Amino acid sequence: MKSINDDVWDGRKSTEERPLLDDVLEPPLVPIEKQWHRPRMTFLMIFLIIHFISFGFSLSMTYLRMVDLFKRTGLDNTAAVAQATIFNGYLGAIKGSGTFLLSPVFGKISDRIGRKPLFFVSLLSTAFDTSAYIVGEPMWIFFISKAVLGLTDSMYTTGMAAMIDVTPTHRRAFGFAMFGVGFGLSMIGWPALAGFVADKTSFNMVFYISLGIDGLALITLLLMPETNRNKVKRPIYFSDFVPLSNFTFLFRNFHTKFLAFILVILSFSLEGIMDSFSPWLKFKFPNQSNFMMGTISSVAGAGLMMSAPITHFILPRLGKKKSICMSIATGTAGLVTLVFVTEWWQLYPLILLRSLAFVSNPTLQAMLCAHYSPEEQAPLVGILISLKTIPSVIGPFVFPKIFSYFIEHDPKIPEIVFYIVGIMNSFILVCCVVYFIFVKSPKTKQITPKDAYASVVVESPTFRRESLMQ
Repeated sequence: MKSINDDVWDGRKSTEERPLLDDVLEPPLVPIEKQWHRPRMTFLMIFLIIHFISFGFSLSMTYLRMVDLFKRTGLDNTAAVAQATIFNGYLGAIKGSGTFLLSPVFGKISDRIGRKPLFFVSLLSTAFDTSAYIVGEPMWIFFISKAVLGLTDSMYTTGMAAMIDVTPTHRRAFGFAMFGVGFGLSMIGWPALAGFVADKTSFNMVFYISLGIDGLALITLLLMPETNRNKVKRPIYFSDFVPLSNFTFLFRNFHTKFLAFILVILSFSLEGIMDSFSPWLKFKFPNQSNFMMGTISSVAGAGLMMSAPITHFILPRLGKKKSICMSIATGTAGLVTLVFVTEWWQLYPLILLRSLAFVSNPTLQAMLCAHYSPEEQAPLVGILISLKTIPSVIGPFVFPKIFSYFIEHDPKIPEIVFYIVGIMNSFILVCCVVYFIFVKSPKTKQITPKDAYASVVVESPTFRRESLMQ
């Protein structure tokens, strides 16, 4: 018996009533997306939240663990912060390189074999990387763990593809925001708890607990139904593994090119913040406990959760274009005002204001997805993630070195990266305002029965067999 949450086919209620493609060549009926796929959505969100809790629990302490390792070599706080920032940048570049190379392929592989196998591999690689922080020495073990993580971790790519599986097309922006909510839930309170555990016991205990939480995520994964119900298995070609070759997929029209460009610049600004914010906190407030450092990540998680209600209630009223401009403007304002912080408590409201920038990313992705057919969505997500990973490859070689230079040499400007990111965001805002006002957006992709028929016929074994015979 079909669930009420399954796709509804107009005029036919069971697969047995549909004629085989080989027997009757008539256009297949397009599924009518009226409802959420609630059972699969529920399991997916539970799994992602559990994994993100593990991720947030350990991530907030990885940089502090690195500073601690460098302090053990005899360096003072400033030198340890500078060296840990540069070293952490190298690790991020290694991981980003692997993600950049394989993210487009992960989407296609998950289309072919399902989402769950890739989730499983991602959990294993994450556990291996977490174990490296427990061992700690020698330092080269981090290079191996990050390389393995970058080449095998498809949690974000597969998670976004799975979110597409369980959300209707017209609610895709909200679905992407819900993905961010899952990450935000994992950040509320957990980084602070991780800091408390590190203060009372050791950093190793934090990573042991993280491994245990990932074990719970593995149990949830085994119980979770497969989200990808697509019967058409698309082939994977050797050209899919060639870097940059997949990016031509984004050159559908000028509108998709512009949106992809904005996503890249936004990713560069986000990379700058990620590479320098924790070092800036450690330099600005060297005597703060790990617990207080964790509360900052918790507040950032609360801000990330705000993206879902904002997307759900405000976006339909303002529209996607105004929402993007508003989020970039408010996020930039929150970032720039961090420069004037002198007391710890001042960080909390400014971080919440800065978190409004998270609305722009899912909205931009939803605008891009609207120009592609349903069977193109998963490959598109992989390509977008690979595109946004380019800053993760370049940024760690740039932003940490800039930050380290300006805290070790006069004049000391620890907020230098914030200035750079503020300029980048201002440039993005001007580009968006000008483009959205003066350039007319093309019509979005409309999927007709004829389009669906063509895609199914091309992928059918009969069509390929007859084509080879001709």
